[in-house]
Amino acid sequence: MKISQFAALFLLIAAAGCGPQVDPASPQDSAAQIITAAAATIEAGGLLPETTPSTQNTDTLATVPAPTATPRYMVLAEVLSDNLNLRAGPGTFFESLGGYLKGSTVLTLEMTADGDWIKVSAPGAGGPRVGWMASAFLDLTALDAALPVREWPAEQTLTGTVTDQDGKAVSAARIALTTDLEGTEQRAEAVSNLAGEFAFYLPPDTVGPFNLEIVALNCGSNIATLQPDGSCTATNHFPTHWRETISLPQDRPLAFTYEKGITALEGIVAYQDGNGASQILVRATRTSDSVQSEMVTPVGGLFRLPLGLGTWEVVAVRFLQDGTPLLSETRIFKVTAAEEMLPYLTIPYNEIAER
Repeated sequence: MKISQFAALFLLIAAAGCGPQVDPASPQDSAAQIITAAAATIEAGGLLPETTPSTQNTDTLATVPAPTATPRYMVLAEVLSDNLNLRAGPGTFFESLGGYLKGSTVLTLEMTADGDWIKVSAPGAGGPRVGWMASAFLDLTALDAALPVREWPAEQTLTGTVTDQDGKAVSAARIALTTDLEGTEQRAEAVSNLAGEFAFYLPPDTVGPFNLEIVALNCGSNIATLQPDGSCTATNHFPTHWRETISLPQDRPLAFTYEKGITALEGIVAYQDGNGASQILVRATRTSDSVQSEMVTPVGGLFRLPLGLGTWEVVAVRFLQDGTPLLSETRIFKVTAAEEMLPYLTIPYNEIAER
């Protein structure tokens, strides 16, 4: 990755759920409203109607024969976020239909194939609203039956995988998607599942081009280790293919890969008194293919970089508040065999002090 992209990592926020509009309904009113509406529509022989604006995907549910009881997958789910958006489609690129406070309740209806987005009926001032919420911000423990899967149109979907070089799935990798819409950069994130798969669902008028890249590993990843400061980093892997640009309709597979290191470079970024410096990016770049292995130092300043065969250039980077990078001297390390022992590396903080 380029240095400017690492500076941007410090500014990432979780944008999947939050927005400015908040529905004033209380949790008690929410439950009563949507249960009453659900009972009425089921008795009438159908599911709750869509409230998607005309400019968005209409995605109208077909009328079904009247069931004898509420389907088991239709349960009340509590909102876990302080302000969760109800969106017109399964993704942050879709228009917000309103925001819902923590403790509000919604009725589950369907889900996307990856389970990242749940279609719900939510209370609204003029009656129930039907839309989509990010599943990560809903309490779904009441579900005792699988939700029906809504297949999003292929021409509005970007899918991909994250694996290691042997084809083994890498889970909980965070992938960011950015594109320019009417002169404004728009951004969304997806997380690879246990099979290493991820998906982005997009409105019908969005064609790209889209820039996708791995930006981090969540702590639940099968290749991540928890650091003392609560962050997570790859244990023995580094990305070899982590960035793509593509448009819709998707014309090729998106396949991001990690390589497993055969050794590791360990060390510390240290002040003059020997204490470690945190929030310093230590990056090793393989000269043959520009692949990078990197880590931001946690409290204590220690780092560990998995490396593969080849010659590596190692540098420490400190970012000023305006994003300007300050670089240490470059060290060279050659890895010629598996489990080769590399010398412990101490990088003096004064090399990257403001100057």
